[in-house]
Amino acid sequence: MMAGLIPFGLAMQSTGTASWIAEQLLVILQNFPSWVILACLAALAALFSLLMSNIGATVVLVPIAMHLAVGVGADPRLFAIVVALGTSNAFLIPTHQVSTIVCGSGGFQTRHFLIVGGLLSLVYISVLIPSSYLFLS
Repeated sequence: MMAGLIPFGLAMQSTGTASWIAEQLLVILQNFPSWVILACLAALAALFSLLMSNIGATVVLVPIAMHLAVGVGADPRLFAIVVALGTSNAFLIPTHQVSTIVCGSGGFQTRHFLIVGGLLSLVYISVLIPSSYLFLS
C-alpha cells in the first residue's frame, strides 16, 4: 500500500489536485478561525488513518493541509505537524495492529472501542491543537 500511496501523494501535489481540494475546503471554511480548520483537519486525519495506514494518510493529507495553510495565511509547518500527529489518533475502532491484539485477547468488542476511543480521540484533538500553537507559533 505504501508503494502506491507515496506516488499518489506526489501526483496530488504535482497535478494541482491538492491545491484544488484545498480551495474547495476554503470555500466551505472561509469564515472560521484557523484553529477550527486545524481541528477539522486533525479529525479528517484521524478518520483517514482508520481507513488506511497512518503513514499513507499523512502522505495524502499533508499537501492539502499545506495549501489550506497558505490559503488562510497560517504557517504551513503547523498544519503539516497537526496532520502528522492527527493520523496517530486511531483509537476509534480496532484497525490498528495493537488495538486488534488487545481486542482479540481482551475480549473487547467494537462498541467498547467506539465509546472509549471516541472520548480519547476528542481529548487527543483538544490537546493537539493548543499544544501545536504553543510550540510551533
